[in-house]
Amino acid sequence: MPNWCEGSLRIRGRGKDIYEFLTTEITAIKGSEESNIKDIDTIYSEYDDEVSIAFCFKGEHRLWLNNSRRVFFDDGEVELHPNSEALKSAAFVIKQAWDIEIKQFVSVSKKYNLDMNISAFEKGQQFQREIQIRKGFVQKDEIFTYDDWTFECPCPLLGG
Repeated sequence: MPNWCEGSLRIRGRGKDIYEFLTTEITAIKGSEESNIKDIDTIYSEYDDEVSIAFCFKGEHRLWLNNSRRVFFDDGEVELHPNSEALKSAAFVIKQAWDIEIKQFVSVSKKYNLDMNISAFEKGQQFQREIQIRKGFVQKDEIFTYDDWTFECPCPLLGG
């Protein structure tokens, strides 16, 4: 699809904060049906009387960041304990129409006390964007362009 900014979203935070973010801010869409992410491709396991949850974001569902301007999670996988205080990291493939609008990411980063790194590419408009958000504050927001997109860009095939 043309005019899509595509790349990766990497998040870091306490397991319980990542769990809360995923189960509150993400909607799973299949056709015209919407559901909570906990209802799809979720694996519950028990280790030493603790519940571990693995979300596998692949398959028939499209995952949407609530209240965003077309931010979709296409692939990703994270395993965590929903009550854990330990730091965890997770990575997802994301797409957003036109460009990454950081307002929504800043909002959820602050709300759930998460660090976020976003690397995104748009081959149609030929730019790369690198964003770092730390607990609701933008630390870095850089846009890169290249004289020879195909040769110089690290991921020239991503985006629309």
